[in-house]
Amino acid sequence: LGGILFFTCLKIPFGSVVDGFGDRLLLRRCGWMAVAKLIALPALAWGVTWLIAPEWAAGVALVTLMPAGLSSVALTDLHRGDRV
Repeated sequence: LGGILFFTCLKIPFGSVVDGFGDRLLLRRCGWMAVAKLIALPALAWGVTWLIAPEWAAGVALVTLMPAGLSSVALTDLHRGDRV
């Protein structure tokens, strides 16, 4: 589901996605983005929330662990991805 939402929000033709699997640099970048999105961002959100409101830290961590399609669009914009 996360992949479907991600590629839908990018508005990239399916052929371009298939072609991207042959590019090692692109795969490496996607791997690091997956690690950042699924591990680093939730850990950072948990840490900041724990400093401000420790009783909310677990809830914030759970919310940031969800693979939301809207965050994919935001991260794509941050990394100058092709959304046109």
